Amino acid sequence: MHHPYTLEEMLAQGDALAADLSTLISPAAEHVEMLLDDPRWATVSRIYLTGDGDSFHASLASELAFESLANVPCEPLSALRLLRYGAVWDEPHVLPAGTFVIATSASGRTERVLQALERVREHGALNLAITATPDSAITRAADHSLVLPLAGAKPSPGIRTYQASLLGLTLIAIGLGHRRGRYSDHYRSHPADGLQLLGFTM
Repeated sequence: MHHPYTLEEMLAQGDALAADLSTLISPAAEHVEMLLDDPRWATVSRIYLTGDGDSFHASLASELAFESLANVPCEPLSALRLLRYGAVWDEPHVLPAGTFVIATSASGRTERVLQALERVREHGALNLAITATPDSAITRAADHSLVLPLAGAKPSPGIRTYQASLLGLTLIAIGLGHRRGRYSDHYRSHPADGLQLLGFTM
């Protein structure tokens, strides 16, 4: 069986993880602070996380961050499940107030994620896209977007993109938790400290 990625390529992806964190944390944390200045975040009562592939696995890994750090009920669903089965789409036609959806697609063009995002917007839920690709389809489809570009990224089995997606989701959980009075201003000013508490190694 032919594997599309060589061992050398995968090892190189792993070697880039620490540098990615160092490069991404500060600008991503600043961007998250700007995004969370939207007063509608104060109304959040439920969060859905969605994606496909490694983006969905990052969503799964982030569930407890939102529930423990932000004290918000959170449900990770694959894009297909969210699109067809996982949320109340029929009645009422508008999702309950305070519903937020965070859709992740590293490439920015995952078809089912885009379809789920369009359905979410049709039903009035506020939404945010996380991607590694600037000016991609998902950034144009979402109300807000958090872009985490990876320098020199090559096709890979979701190694660097998984970490970047997980970083973005965790920073949002930390920022939301701060706004909900869950912990001190220290972690807002020093996001790397909060990430280390959650097991990120820098």
